[in-house]
Amino acid sequence: MVEACRNEEIESLVKKKYGQEAFTIFRLLVTQGCAVETDQIIDTTILDKQIVHSTLYKLWNDGYIDTEKIASAAGTGYAQFFVWRAKNTFREQFIDNLYHAALNLRQMVNYIAELLLEGSKDETKLRNRKNILILALTRHDDSLMLFHDF
Repeated sequence: MVEACRNEEIESLVKKKYGQEAFTIFRLLVTQGCAVETDQIIDTTILDKQIVHSTLYKLWNDGYIDTEKIASAAGTGYAQFFVWRAKNTFREQFIDNLYHAALNLRQMVNYIAELLLEGSKDETKLRNRKNILILALTRHDDSLMLFHDF
């Protein structure tokens, strides 16, 4: 159950960052658990070929998936084709991104707190911003706890 929650959290990040198409492709690669050919991804997801290629490139470029070029058998009409798989380290990469985001949020909260202590001119605006950042930090901490092994 924890593993399913972790996968859903990562998939939601992929969806927010890259869109519904990337979410669909990434979920397919994670559930397959093995290398999937580009044409099979196109057929399974029922997405446009160009969208699939650009989305796969974006996911590959950011390190979520890995690709391998395979030489085709004679007589198939293709000299080579690509297979794609979700990287085994995508969870660790996600956790690193969470820690980095947590550090940025904490630094921002500390900066605003310093401004409040110095007596900024618009204290109400700073307090509201600090409350929003603390709320975001709390939600972020919930995500971190999901990936923390007890």
